[in-house]
Amino acid sequence: RERERERETHMEKETLVLEINLISAQGLKTPSANLRRMQTYALAWVDPSAKLRTLVDRVGGENPTWNDKFIFRVTSDFLSRETSAVSVEIYAVGYIKDQLVGTVRFLLSNCISAASGARIGTPAFTAVQIRRPSGRFHGVINIAATLFDGLDFAAFTGLSAVCFRDLIGVSR
Repeated sequence: RERERERETHMEKETLVLEINLISAQGLKTPSANLRRMQTYALAWVDPSAKLRTLVDRVGGENPTWNDKFIFRVTSDFLSRETSAVSVEIYAVGYIKDQLVGTVRFLLSNCISAASGARIGTPAFTAVQIRRPSGRFHGVINIAATLFDGLDFAAFTGLSAVCFRDLIGVSR
């Protein structure tokens, strides 16, 4: 029992907070000719059981701006893996069903690994190509990633992911 408690304490110590800001996208391809003006939103996750959603951009069309921040609890062990990523799906709002515009798998090792010289609290900005459902690339998404010490986020206790709007009490 004591060994288990020590392990939990050790895990808490190496818990970090990953802030992902889905800033905007450019050059999205409309999934269907039936859409008048494309209105888009994005889902982001580190763990598929905790997906977070941006607000819908109603005016940007093929070049939406979301500027939504998501906070994920991660471990240093997770961050040390070369394949650790944030997954993003971009959807166009439809009349009956929302349509997938594209997907992104943002490898964290590209911008916030120890090898890249990432520092706690310093954002790293990047643009990642968007893969359409056909498999071809079309458009880019602009993302910022920032790493924080997990102890700085007391309000985050018990959650694996949260939208920044929910933390500050902004309603949808």
